Amino acid sequence: MRAMELIDEALHRKKRNRTWLAKQLGIGVAAIGQWDKRGVPAKQTKDIARLLELTRDQIEGDEAAPWAKDGSWPFPDAELLTRIERLTRDQKVEIQGKLRDVVKEYENKSTKQSGELGTLGRNQG
Repeated sequence: MRAMELIDEALHRKKRNRTWLAKQLGIGVAAIGQWDKRGVPAKQTKDIARLLELTRDQIEGDEAAPWAKDGSWPFPDAELLTRIERLTRDQKVEIQGKLRDVVKEYENKSTKQSGELGTLGRNQG
């Protein structure tokens, strides 16, 4: 999930907007607009986290959003989910298959890397 999607969702949930956030941070709204393209500056994440009651890990995408339920899609990308809902059943099945393949690929990479680390440790002793 992109940091700005999380920030925008958190602002929405707090009934705030980017103008409010910019004022709290002492910066211009245009600067926040640039974060969509350039990413959120690391020096701002601590203050943003405090203002929006998030963690830095959540803003940086290393931790699920606080409103994500266990087992749910942790990314507040409502627009993407809405677009997927508009697709035909066959298109959704195709996407599901591709997503399953990608997840399996990442699982295999993770397992392979864990195995390699374990082998390295045993060879050193």
